[in-house]
Amino acid sequence: MTYEELLRTIHQALPDTEGKLAVERVRFVKSENKAYFSFLSDVLIGERGFFAMKKAIAGAFPQLNFSLRVASPSLAISFMQQPDKYAAPLNHFLIRNFPAVASWEFDMRWTPGNGRVYLDMPDEFSMHFLEKQNCRALLEQAIQDVFRLDTEVVLRVSGDEERRLSQLREERAQQDRVAAERAERYEEIAAMEAQKKAKEPPKEENNRICGRAIGEKPVDIREIRDDSGIVVISGEVLNVETKSISGGEMELLTFLVTDCTSTIRCKMFLRYRPRRPKDDEAPPPPITDEEREKVQKVIGAFKKGMGVLVRGEAQYDKFSRETVVMARDVTKIPIAKRMDTAEEKRIELHLHTQMSNMDAVSSASDLIKRAAEWGHPAIAVTDHGVAQAFPEAFGAAKKNNIKLIPGVEGYLTDDDKVVEGAGELGLDTPIIVLDFETTGLNTQKDRIIEIGAVKLWNGQVVDSYGTLVNPGCTLPAKIVEITHITDQMLRDAPTAEQTIPELLKFMDGCPIAAHNAKFDCAVLESELKRQGIEYTAARLDTLTLARKLYPDLKSHRLGSVCKRLGVSLKDAHRAVNDAAATAQCLARMLDEAKRAGAEKLDDLNGIGKNCTLGNSWHIILLAATQDGMTNLNHLISEGHLNYFRRKPHMPRSVIQKFRKGLIVGSACESGELFSAMVDGASEEKLCKIARFYDYLEIQPIGNNEFMIREGLVPDEEALKDINRHIVEIGRRLNKPVVATGDVHFKDPKDAIYRAILMATKGFEDADQQAPLYFRTTDDMLKEFEYLGNEEAYNVVVKAPNEIADKVEHIKDLFIKPDLTDNYKNGTLSVDVSTENGTDKQLTIELFEKATGKKIVENKKTIASDNNLFKFNIKQPLKWTAETPNLYTLRATLTESGEVLEVIHQNVGFRKIEIKDKQMYVNGQPILVKGVNRHEIDPDGGYVVSVERMVQDIKLAKELNINAIRTSHYPNDPRWYDLCDEYGIYVVSEANLESHGMGFGKLTLAKNPLYNRTHIERSENNVKVLKNHPSIIIWSLGNEAGYGKNFEDAYDWVKAYDNTRPVQYEMACSTGKHDESRPMESYELEGLKAGKTDIFCPMYADYDSCRVFLTSNYSDKPFMQQEYAHAMGNSMGGFKEYWDLVREYPQNQGGFIWDFIDQGLRDKSKITGKQIYTYGGDYGRFPMSNENFNNNGLISPDRVPNPHAFEVKYCHQNIWTTLTDATKGKISVFNENFFIPLDNVNLIYTIESEGEKIAGGTIELNKFKIAPQKSKAISIPDYAKAIKDERCVNKEVVLNVSYQLASDEPLLDKGHEVAHQQFVLTEYAFPELAIETEATKVQAEDHAKYLVLSANGMDVTISKTTGLVTYIDVDGKAVLEEGYTLRPDFWRPATDNDFGADIQKKLAAWKYPGMELKSFKQLSNHSAEAVLYIPATESTLTLTYTLGEDGQLLVEQDLKVNPNAAQKPHLMRYGMELQMIKDFETIEFYGKGPNENYSDRNNADNIGLYIQKVKDQYYPYVRPQESGNKTQVRYWRVLDKEGRGLEFYSDMPMECSSLNYLTTDLNPSVTKDQWHSGDLTPRDFVSVHISQRQMGLGCIDSWGSWPSKEHQLPYQNYNFKFIIKPIR
Repeated sequence: MTYEELLRTIHQALPDTEGKLAVERVRFVKSENKAYFSFLSDVLIGERGFFAMKKAIAGAFPQLNFSLRVASPSLAISFMQQPDKYAAPLNHFLIRNFPAVASWEFDMRWTPGNGRVYLDMPDEFSMHFLEKQNCRALLEQAIQDVFRLDTEVVLRVSGDEERRLSQLREERAQQDRVAAERAERYEEIAAMEAQKKAKEPPKEENNRICGRAIGEKPVDIREIRDDSGIVVISGEVLNVETKSISGGEMELLTFLVTDCTSTIRCKMFLRYRPRRPKDDEAPPPPITDEEREKVQKVIGAFKKGMGVLVRGEAQYDKFSRETVVMARDVTKIPIAKRMDTAEEKRIELHLHTQMSNMDAVSSASDLIKRAAEWGHPAIAVTDHGVAQAFPEAFGAAKKNNIKLIPGVEGYLTDDDKVVEGAGELGLDTPIIVLDFETTGLNTQKDRIIEIGAVKLWNGQVVDSYGTLVNPGCTLPAKIVEITHITDQMLRDAPTAEQTIPELLKFMDGCPIAAHNAKFDCAVLESELKRQGIEYTAARLDTLTLARKLYPDLKSHRLGSVCKRLGVSLKDAHRAVNDAAATAQCLARMLDEAKRAGAEKLDDLNGIGKNCTLGNSWHIILLAATQDGMTNLNHLISEGHLNYFRRKPHMPRSVIQKFRKGLIVGSACESGELFSAMVDGASEEKLCKIARFYDYLEIQPIGNNEFMIREGLVPDEEALKDINRHIVEIGRRLNKPVVATGDVHFKDPKDAIYRAILMATKGFEDADQQAPLYFRTTDDMLKEFEYLGNEEAYNVVVKAPNEIADKVEHIKDLFIKPDLTDNYKNGTLSVDVSTENGTDKQLTIELFEKATGKKIVENKKTIASDNNLFKFNIKQPLKWTAETPNLYTLRATLTESGEVLEVIHQNVGFRKIEIKDKQMYVNGQPILVKGVNRHEIDPDGGYVVSVERMVQDIKLAKELNINAIRTSHYPNDPRWYDLCDEYGIYVVSEANLESHGMGFGKLTLAKNPLYNRTHIERSENNVKVLKNHPSIIIWSLGNEAGYGKNFEDAYDWVKAYDNTRPVQYEMACSTGKHDESRPMESYELEGLKAGKTDIFCPMYADYDSCRVFLTSNYSDKPFMQQEYAHAMGNSMGGFKEYWDLVREYPQNQGGFIWDFIDQGLRDKSKITGKQIYTYGGDYGRFPMSNENFNNNGLISPDRVPNPHAFEVKYCHQNIWTTLTDATKGKISVFNENFFIPLDNVNLIYTIESEGEKIAGGTIELNKFKIAPQKSKAISIPDYAKAIKDERCVNKEVVLNVSYQLASDEPLLDKGHEVAHQQFVLTEYAFPELAIETEATKVQAEDHAKYLVLSANGMDVTISKTTGLVTYIDVDGKAVLEEGYTLRPDFWRPATDNDFGADIQKKLAAWKYPGMELKSFKQLSNHSAEAVLYIPATESTLTLTYTLGEDGQLLVEQDLKVNPNAAQKPHLMRYGMELQMIKDFETIEFYGKGPNENYSDRNNADNIGLYIQKVKDQYYPYVRPQESGNKTQVRYWRVLDKEGRGLEFYSDMPMECSSLNYLTTDLNPSVTKDQWHSGDLTPRDFVSVHISQRQMGLGCIDSWGSWPSKEHQLPYQNYNFKFIIKPIR
């Protein structure tokens, strides 16, 4: 390894050392078998860095024994001037050698003087201790080793010893006071609880289990040791076990007891009879029933969860190897249970569950149950930024009959401005860049200790000002550690009164800039206020500017920004250095701003990202109405999708946008209002902040006690003053103030669990848990009694109840529109349930959504909480996927004229029926052209934005998809709104899938324990989504077996909603005759269905479908729930499915699996290009098998995959029949069921081998083609066109394209909705005859090869392989060096191929070994090679004939052995060659423009196409076969000048030209973890000229082959084609 390589290895471990580390020497001592590494560093390598270097070297030399030294002589001068700056490594050195030093670490100070270094110790004891340890010599040697300095270290006692001791005593006294007060509060709570319990004291005799009465006071279990002797404990029994021992003479009873300080095992030996004397040899008498009953009575008294008082001896148990209590006396005691005994109850509006960001420990169910037990009328759930607890919470609220207020504690952020108050100032104006070091973070109370300021002008630092400042107080140890500024350094420094005027003079009215200007400007304002100085200037925040310009940075701290911009930052957290670095960063950022078009400072506010995600505050959002619930979901989604940076932020502007129906609270101490108070904001600013909120929040003092520890507030009285101030602001602004507990756990004893959570997240004060338990009303009233009894009642009881009363008065609406009078008129039933709605007024109104016209209205006073409204609607506009006509229902609840709640709901009039073996919508037997859709986004994962949802519906419409199954769970509520609006039929599926648990007898569908679960999943699905007109079918779930549980779920759904059919796939068989899923797993006979309204199998093949449809198996509609598996390059044979749909009325379509490839966007680790990840990309235990989740018609980023166009074609709703090919008459059929073709134009062209002969537009609105009707149309000038001389002896086609005449929702004018092509005159394939004159073709016969030449075409054939090795045209090589024209039997396996193991079963044809049996020159222009293929027992004869015009005829004749043991099919039959990279263009006449295959080419038209080779490969998520074209008449591969090769045959060919070899796309017979973005294009063109290629298939991707007519069986094949040079 070179020195450079060694340094690179170390730099990878320690990036900050790059350019600052050099190898001084590496020496290997052979006698010691040891290496000595010596490095020089320009930065001090601390302990962690040193060990990182050792680890890096050990990794580079695993077997090497070595020693490491790192010296920093370049820092010697700096060390002598400021030794305290390097205190950390020296102190750590001392602690490693003398651990006792750790207790003085932060009280030691290093100071310079007279060529010496002084170590000031806090007291005499510490100094004498170090002197006794000969510490001075050790330190001097360490300094010599690190800095190469010979200097003296002097130990001395610090001059301010007494002051420090006094400060220490005061700090300890304060901690004792806080601890005592906290203990006193807990004792008061405990005393209150004990007093309640004392009213009914337990009866000792009745509760005694065994032994004597216990009178002693119990001790904490955590205090018990082996030698504690006799102890008394009390607690809860966690576990009870018994074991017979001594041959059945006694029972060992073991029980675990916890008192929440710890847990201990207690043991008792229970004898059935007294111990017998040892000398008694007589056999023991049998144990009597009485003796046995006595012991069993004791054992039976012990129950898990009971409370016990235990007295016994603590001792070490050698058997269990732990301290146990050998119990002697046990008494049953009641377990303390807190209750809320107040007459008027509080409501908790700030509560966190286990779902709250690893922050809380109690479940929603437990907390809601507690609130209900206490008689609280409501409870809020406000987890941090998420709604995951809502399902559990709503269920628990329903179960416990308590109102749930759904909410969230969000992270409010402002759309921060970069610049304020700059007016017209330009970017080149002088700017003062400031930085302050202070005694702490409280800008109102902490003081400046150092000022750094530089003047930036025209991008250059032109002046600077810096000084230390004496704050008049002792520095906290943490500040010394961060800044390396010591009290001694500040002792003689000027005060702020002296330095601030100097600073103002230096600033001279210039704009101020700082990194986090809010802090520095607040510090400056506080100092100015103290001195009575007024000063205003424009402000610029470089932190906000960096966030706007560089949103990709993980951190925008000054160090990170400096690194991004290449600015050196030395001695960070020293004011002058930070200011200088900030100025250089600002100069670079201003340059970027200029390039972006900024001219003035104010322009900086408009560049980069709008929301900077900087400072954030907590905010409470409660959903008061259904609109509020929707908007809450909006905000949560926005936070995670668009504003996530470590946590999901909610910009103020976005909250305002979605504020409707929400109640906004000011939250905790991390809220905006509380933070501003701590910072000492002005009264005006505080009121401005408070006005944003609907209510203000205060919390118990203990919640914020940490602020005292951290020095943010001086004492508890200051916290009380803040709460008093909030109450006063609320009174002044007429805003309610509520007292909340900020609940994170249920009981005080649960604090330990949160401490563990906090410790895992790195909180140093995790053990000092705030009392964030669920408090009773009396707890809170006592807590806030300092506000006065009346005000305490207001904030604890009155205000929270008033807020809860604003939440959710209308509980539910069940809207049932229907059609009557042969679908002409309608009825509307609205079932409204309310909460506390009695005597209030409810108004129901119905409006046309498009026009706003009111249709009906009914208003009445509610007599109960359940109300039914009925309306008759005359001739309503009807809803279908083709005609998504919507109405808006408005339900308004009022009381005395005040609007309490308004709910809007889409209404669509439509009727779903099943009759005559078909499903009808509004009286029509629709065709379901559907897909299955998972909620997936390549960047958001399972979080899908509304914009992406609209894009999905737009794509569905473009692909003629009219139905979507929400597989396999209810979707985002907004999805259904969009389907209502734009017109998509929806199968709404319950979130139930358990096929991993097994079928048959194992299925959970038969297990009674899961009966309620099955029903609830459907209940939740139906109740939440029931009002959406787009939902036409309910689905009970997916692949979860069949049994009574599903039958009960079916019955519930039908009873609740009789307006829609219900389906479940496993309530019917698959229809497959091979019974790949055992029929008995469904407990059904034959193909009869269980409880399902629709016969909806999965992946039934064509034959199975036909058998079902022709055999009268069932009278239910047939609709495949999943079919046509669209994985990778698939959808071959899809048309066959739709031929069956259009042939048999009972077959109404189905749902393709599936819509979107479920891949996540990432970058290739190989090439750095974009990839979509899947399965094995995420660890050893992937959630999917390889790329099995990528089964979509469209790619993850919503680009249609090539097979999507076949679906569009087969789904199209307009079909054309050529009724008279002579006169040009066609019949146009409208397959729609509800709309005419009035908005469609027919665009026709007549082409002759790619040349347009005629064309025009026919406006179909003139023909009034009604739904399900046909009209005859004549093509204008058709007869004339087909007689054009350009059509003589040519292939002539008629193309018809149906395009929108005007815009429709989501679809633009001109969008093609359908197309077809008709061949009027067949293509005349040429006879492949070669004309040759002997004199015009030359043959050069060499020992190893034969060269045929004619008309500038030279063909070189190897005599050892029989293959063409060179093709030269006019002296220029065409073939890539090293490649040949060779037989081609293989293709890169598709996902369907892999699923059927085709790549293994046909592997004999994958570049098989070929033995040359003979090679002979047939004439001067022809040669023949005979090759034997042992793997397939076949013979291949290759004949090459060169014509006088330079055209090469290639004949490929395969003869197979009819008696072969193995007869593998072929994947492809043809030839391939690799042409040099110059040939970058293809021109072909055949089916295009998309890649197509023999069983997937209906959507492509025969035509003339010119395309680029680089565009031929389609990047499927996993590489596979791609780029093929069928029905090719000729194929040209050309360079920029149009020169190259043409290939043609006497029959249609299949061809492709790619920048990849087959082996690139399919390197092995297994599915490797491979992505298209991992591929590197070859520097040549791989051309495939094939007679045929196997089809793709689509029945499934786990075993089915393409249809037989699209396979290449083991048989003889003959293929001829010509290679023609194009000049």
